[in-house]
Amino acid sequence: MPHICCRDKNIIALKSSLLAAHAEGIRNLLIVTGDPIPSPERNDIKSVFNLNSIKLIEMIAEMNQEVFVSEPYFLGGALNLNALNKDVEIRRMNRKAEKGASFFLTQPIFYHDVIEHLKKVKEQYNVKILAGIIPLVSYRNAMFLNNEVPGIDISQEYIKRFSPDMSRQQAEDVGIDIAVELINKIKGHVDGVYLVTPFNRTGMIAKIIKKSLA
Repeated sequence: MPHICCRDKNIIALKSSLLAAHAEGIRNLLIVTGDPIPSPERNDIKSVFNLNSIKLIEMIAEMNQEVFVSEPYFLGGALNLNALNKDVEIRRMNRKAEKGASFFLTQPIFYHDVIEHLKKVKEQYNVKILAGIIPLVSYRNAMFLNNEVPGIDISQEYIKRFSPDMSRQQAEDVGIDIAVELINKIKGHVDGVYLVTPFNRTGMIAKIIKKSLA
């Protein structure tokens, strides 16, 4: 499913991309605002944001009624419950739904309180939610994701289950177990999950799916 990011694209470029994607038969889109330019590069490069995700969803919804009437786009948005102010993120999700988003993908989840908020969202809002699961592959990988990747916040409970001297297989087994545990805790509160394949390790994904369905 294509992700359309608002950053560094003007409205004309976005509309052109939408027309081209529709001509190619694409009907499902995930709409995101996009991250700003990293701080060290801001002196030389400027971010361009003609729209944010809410305004872009609104624009595409209008095009669905005017241009893509016979085969409209099915629109999704991001839901980041890893943020400190979860109520603000939930209100943003609701605004996206009001503008035309039909489903939401969360950031990868590693905290129990996020799962509790997912439960509340499903009880209060009529939206479809797919929860993000990214398997951890090592102690170093867990530390990098937790410290360096915006939007991902990993509980120390899970980081401590790895050690720097683990073999690759031992670390993968731990990562698989954590992913399955999270899926089992989450799946009763969402409409589905999506799995991010780490470093093309498709074997891990296959094992996680098999174990979570057992």
